[in-house]
Amino acid sequence: MCPSVKVEQIEPKKVQVVIDIPAEEIQQEKEKTLQSLSRQVSIPGFRPGKVPVKVLQNIYSDEEITRRAIDDVWQKHFREAIKNYRLQPVEKPKVDVSPRQEGILISALIEVVPKVQVRSYAHLKVEVEEVPPVTETMVEQEIQRFREEFATLTPVERQSRWGDVVLVSQNSRKHHFFLQEGNRAMEPLVNRRKSDEVSLPVEGKEPVHAKVEEVFERSLPDDAALLKKMEAPSMEVLKESVKKTLELRSRQLQESLTEQAVLEALFRQIVEVDLPEALLEEEIEERFHDLFHSLGDDENQLEAYIHQKWGSYEKWKESAREGAKKTLLLRLALDEVAEMEGLKVYPEEIDHRLERWANREGLKKDVLRRKLEKRGWLNSLERQVLREKTVDFLISKGEIQYRKGGVR
Repeated sequence: MCPSVKVEQIEPKKVQVVIDIPAEEIQQEKEKTLQSLSRQVSIPGFRPGKVPVKVLQNIYSDEEITRRAIDDVWQKHFREAIKNYRLQPVEKPKVDVSPRQEGILISALIEVVPKVQVRSYAHLKVEVEEVPPVTETMVEQEIQRFREEFATLTPVERQSRWGDVVLVSQNSRKHHFFLQEGNRAMEPLVNRRKSDEVSLPVEGKEPVHAKVEEVFERSLPDDAALLKKMEAPSMEVLKESVKKTLELRSRQLQESLTEQAVLEALFRQIVEVDLPEALLEEEIEERFHDLFHSLGDDENQLEAYIHQKWGSYEKWKESAREGAKKTLLLRLALDEVAEMEGLKVYPEEIDHRLERWANREGLKKDVLRRKLEKRGWLNSLERQVLREKTVDFLISKGEIQYRKGGVR
């Protein structure tokens, strides 16, 4: 006999999964449990993996074997129900077990990610800032940036002036400051010599007292030195390479701006629903870890940054909540559009994504796949790829107008 599985929506965020498991299946699972234990346990006098089932029945009670079998079989059917009904649990299920003469009735109550309604999405009207084409001036500016990046610093015994770099110490910490002409914040460091005491302005705080440790003159590389650093045979080749790089950035920026505009338009079409608190907390926590990582995993720097910008962790969390809610609603809206349109992710698309990821990490694709499966991340990757395809679908169907602007 096959088990009976029923899924009932109790509330917008709660679902009850009822699994009626016949006694025959439980008995079959008990036999599998004993066979599995015979391969796992180590008992003196028997070779590993060769422990007879009758010996195990003397060690483990029938009650223990039955408990393990029921646990395995109901979780198997529960996972299948979650997959078949496309449910996204946000917490562990609350399970109620009711023994019956003909088997076991298991009821699992779970909080799930609710479905959202999208009013209209087929022809989203958006206006997007147009990224201007790459010009020769942009190419020259990028090459000048390379020159400044490869500039050499030479200590000088004179007063500092615009264009120099000044090394300053403050409370045993040292910082380099480039005296960019026109930067008023750098004015206290102009016309200074080594060992001079200075007061540096800090926005919203008292000035910081520091000491000039060294004055450096910057020397930019000439064409020959720059070509050597960039490993380019000529300035013409370097300029062409820089132009292609800038054009690629422009295309990526235009795609990003278009995607943002389409997602904003989609967000306005969402019929808002209450999200599970556990889901919101998880998204906020993820944002906190991203912020921590962006600050070099430095707890002191993280604390100082949050205190300076928000005053406290509680206020940061409050400000992050709205962004987290918007992100989650957009993900759910994309999932809904994908389901409505029958969009799918095919194995070759996942293989292609894994190939690129593996190449970046210096791993074999199969090794990476096993790591993701072990951590339960492969399904997350599939959802991410499906959402990206859904965004592409919305862009292809949208009514997009590009207006000239100064985005760069």
